[in-house]
Amino acid sequence: MNSFVPSFRRSTVGKRVVARFLLVACVGFLSSPGAFAATLLHHYDFANGVLDLAGDADGVLQGGAVATGGFLTLDGQNDYVQFSTRLVPTEGSWSVAFFAQRDVDQRSHTEVISQGRSSGPGFYIGTDPSGRVRVGDDWAVTPVLFGPVGVLSHYAVTVDSAASVSRLYVNGDLAATLPQEIRVTLNGTNTRLGRQFDPNDEYFDGSVADLRVYEGALPANEVAALAAPVPEPTSWALMFTGGLVLLSVRKRLLSRV
Repeated sequence: MNSFVPSFRRSTVGKRVVARFLLVACVGFLSSPGAFAATLLHHYDFANGVLDLAGDADGVLQGGAVATGGFLTLDGQNDYVQFSTRLVPTEGSWSVAFFAQRDVDQRSHTEVISQGRSSGPGFYIGTDPSGRVRVGDDWAVTPVLFGPVGVLSHYAVTVDSAASVSRLYVNGDLAATLPQEIRVTLNGTNTRLGRQFDPNDEYFDGSVADLRVYEGALPANEVAALAAPVPEPTSWALMFTGGLVLLSVRKRLLSRV
């Protein structure tokens, strides 16, 4: 047994098993209703298609878009995902979070997610031609630049209707604040990924991962938790070993009392 454990940890298969276990455990925790103050409505990990892991709103791939291995891959020309309903709540507080990466600097209007219609007001999270992040018609220009080409970054928008404030986070850090609630219209096109609502195109060229939609405004610490990468298996092993050592020391101390 003692000789098996070290060899298992050193093996590639062993590391993959540990990593898989930890990833499933983390996703399960983050997806559980009690894990966050807000309620998870929809969750897409793009492991094999656009399947809703939290609700029943699956998406349909269009134009050759690919969703596999944890990423939705879009070509910026005619690829997108179409839903038959609206994912983002049209009233009250809500949050949207995802990882995204641009493959090229498109220097045009692009949308990672959209819903509604122009002046509806329409909802979207994307970029303007200068590469700045846009968040719907109510916050069409923010001072925040989208992540560099080829770099996967985490984005989250939270809307607190009670406090009348909207926040944009990048990689877990507060990047911009709007002193009003971002409105979302009941009318227009159902939710899309990688394309603007009709009649516009505004395709996104890049990848999207781990998309989540919540009812309620996520607090800053929970946004940071979503943006934080899962530790490497070796890091988890060290943490686990350290925990066992502390427990052992505690038991010994208690036994002497």
